Amino acid sequence: MGGRKNELGVFWLLESAGRMNVVLAVAVLGLATTALVAPTLGARRSIARAKARELSVLRSAIRRERDRALAPMDAGARQQDRELGSLLQYELFVRSVREWPFDLSIVARSLLLIALGAGSWIGGAVAERLLGVLLD
Repeated sequence: MGGRKNELGVFWLLESAGRMNVVLAVAVLGLATTALVAPTLGARRSIARAKARELSVLRSAIRRERDRALAPMDAGARQQDRELGSLLQYELFVRSVREWPFDLSIVARSLLLIALGAGSWIGGAVAERLLGVLLD
């Protein structure tokens, strides 16, 4: 079993593992991050533009309804109050819309899955190394 030192399977634990492993790991993580974020940049910009447009229209409608509500009362005043309340609720809803298509929980789950895979891989390498030491 002395010839096992040059195997690539135990990526981090062999004596031959060097700085190239770190460079490779950083490159893969950078590529994965870019692959996750780059396609969403256009979607984020579109969502932000649509949100800004909708908020602009809503705020104009709210100003109109507010002016009507502050005008002398007539028979339809209650209906106007309901419309203003609905517009204000809708504005809160639109403001709460996230501009990024993913949130922190999605990123955390992705990192957990990566850590799970890396942990099992490194755990397997440690077990293989220990068995090699015990059996040699």
